[in-house]
Amino acid sequence: MIMKSSAISKLFSPLQGVYLSWFSRDFYNEVAQSWQGVGFRFLMVVLGLYSLIIAAVFQFHLSAYLDDFIVPIVRQAPQLNLDEGKLSMNRRSPYVVEDPRYKGKGKPFMIFDLREDAPMPDPDLNGMFFIRDKEVLQFGGRRETIDLSGNWKTPLFPQDFLKSLGQIKVWSGLAVFLALFSTSFFLIAIQVFLYGLLAFVLSGVLRRPLQFVQAARLSTVALLPVITLDFLQRLTGFFVPLWTMVSVLLTIGYLAFAIRSISVTLNRPGFET
Repeated sequence: MIMKSSAISKLFSPLQGVYLSWFSRDFYNEVAQSWQGVGFRFLMVVLGLYSLIIAAVFQFHLSAYLDDFIVPIVRQAPQLNLDEGKLSMNRRSPYVVEDPRYKGKGKPFMIFDLREDAPMPDPDLNGMFFIRDKEVLQFGGRRETIDLSGNWKTPLFPQDFLKSLGQIKVWSGLAVFLALFSTSFFLIAIQVFLYGLLAFVLSGVLRRPLQFVQAARLSTVALLPVITLDFLQRLTGFFVPLWTMVSVLLTIGYLAFAIRSISVTLNRPGFET
């Protein structure tokens, strides 16, 4: 049974629109007949919601990473300085900072050994090590050695470093939200225009002649399944192979579905089936 346009308009919400865009012919017909403009306000609400969720998840994981890994290391680390190529610190050498991710296992992440006969770190260790006058970086079985010279203008970890980490925790979510929302909206707005041109052409082929603004409006809604799948991939970290090609084909398929969902009487006064 086909719902009346007024009924759909009253019940409609952005979340319902995301859901209905996957299958509802009535919804696409309503979009073409009753919506105004290109649907950018609707698109902004959906993208804003998706961006907010991703930003919140990012901030949660970043805060956990900083609190459980970075902050404990910074608090354990000595005050290390470089003066005329010579390292010095306020702790007795050798000094070991354990990896907080391996609690109770005594696995070093940083070693400060400034003795003249200090040995190089075990190749199996991952981390940052200061041996004599060298900085040694080891990750995944690869080692990079840097000969230190000159002076450091600031210590390895300045006194306000923890405060800076706190600011990152507070503002990282907002920064990700603004960057993701603005970038996504800009790129999708371009796609709405391009797919709108395609929908305008397809509407003639499928005998549902549309005005361009109607075609662009349909492309906005037809992009929702792809936008939702892209959001879920970002959220879960699972990415569909050849996603760009898949997204284009899926959007074109939904454009054809949307146009076929439109009443043949649209834009045809006096036309009867």
